[in-house]
Amino acid sequence: MAPPLPIARRGLLRSLLGLLGASLTSGLSSRVGQAQAAPASTQVITRLLENNRHFDAQYRGGLSNHLSMALVALQRLGASDARLVEYSQAYAKRLEPQPHATSPITSATYAANLGTQKRFADYLVLFNDELRRLGHPQLLATYLPSLLPGMAAAAFHAMIRLAYALQANDARETAFSLAYFADTYQPLGAPTGSAAISEPPVELLRRIGRTHALAHRTWRGGLIVNSFADIAAEPAFAPVIDWLPAGAASLTPLAEAAALIYASTGDFTALHGLTSTHSLRIAWPHLPDPAAAARYQFQALCAAYISIGTPPLLSEAERARLTRQALPSWTEISAAAIRSSDEHVIKLVYSAREEDAVYHNPLYRHAAARKAGVIG
Repeated sequence: MAPPLPIARRGLLRSLLGLLGASLTSGLSSRVGQAQAAPASTQVITRLLENNRHFDAQYRGGLSNHLSMALVALQRLGASDARLVEYSQAYAKRLEPQPHATSPITSATYAANLGTQKRFADYLVLFNDELRRLGHPQLLATYLPSLLPGMAAAAFHAMIRLAYALQANDARETAFSLAYFADTYQPLGAPTGSAAISEPPVELLRRIGRTHALAHRTWRGGLIVNSFADIAAEPAFAPVIDWLPAGAASLTPLAEAAALIYASTGDFTALHGLTSTHSLRIAWPHLPDPAAAARYQFQALCAAYISIGTPPLLSEAERARLTRQALPSWTEISAAAIRSSDEHVIKLVYSAREEDAVYHNPLYRHAAARKAGVIG
C-alpha cells in the first residue's frame, strides 16, 4: 500500500478536485489541459494561489516553488481552469510543507534578519500581521524599498513572485512573496560613488566582457545564488552598479540588455534576467524610487552575465539574421507554452510576449518560439 499523502497535499488534492468539478459544471471544457478552452476564471486561480501558500517557498534545499508564478503566467496566456488545476496537481507533488514559525520577527527586528534563509515562516507571520495593520498598498510602500538592493534574491525568483502577486491583485500572495524576498535577500553591493560611464547597458555588458577580473571566469557551482555571492565579493565588481548613469536608469535599455543576453545564449540564468526585468516593469508603479530599482536590476543583470562566463553577445548583423527568420504567431507560441509542463517555458513565453508588446523587439518572439519548441 502506498504511504498516505502529507496533510498539505491531501488538502490540496481535495481542493483541486472541487475546483475542477466546479469548472466543468459551469460549462468549461471537460478535456483537462485543452489549450483552447475558455480562459481561466478569477475564482479558480485565487483558490489555487491560496492552496500553494500551504507549501514552502522553496524545496529540495533552495529550489524555488514556481507554482504561483506559473499559474499567473498560464492564466494570462489564456489557459483554462481545467489546465490550471491539472498543472497545480502535477506540480505540487514536488513541494514541501510550509515550515512552522519559531521566533517572532517584528518591524523593529525585520532588517536584522534579512537574508538568513532560515526565517521564512517568521517573516510570513510578520507580513501577514502587517497586511492586516497597514493594508496592501501601505505594506508595499513600507517594506519593498528596503528589499530592492537584494533584487537578485533567490536568483530573481522573489521579485518575480512578488510581481505576479501584484498582477493577480492578491494581497496574501504579496505578503507571502515579501516574506520570501526578506528571507532570501541577497544584496550585491551598495553604490560606491564611482564614476558613471555614458554608455547604454548593452555596451556596459560588453565592457564587462573585456574586464579581466570579471570576464570568462568559472564561478562556484550549484545554485545560482552561490555564484552571485562570489561575484559580489570580487572587488572589481563593486563599481559596476555606478557605471549606469542616473539618467539612464530606466526600463527600456535594461529590457534591451536582458533580451540580448538571453537571445545570445539561451542560458538558464539569462532566462531569469529576462523574466525578472519584466517583473520589475510590473512592479514599477509601486516603487517610490524607480531609478534606484533600475540600478539594482542592472547590477543583478551584470552578475547574471558574469556568472555564465560573459559569453559573446549577438552583433547587429547576427541579430538581424536571427530575426529575419519566419516566426510563428504569439497565439501559436502561447498555446505551446500552455501545453508545457516546464515552468520555465511558461514564464519565459509569458514575459517575452508581454515585453514584445511594449518594446517591439523581435528577439522576444524568436526566444519564446525556440524555448517553446515551435522552431528549432
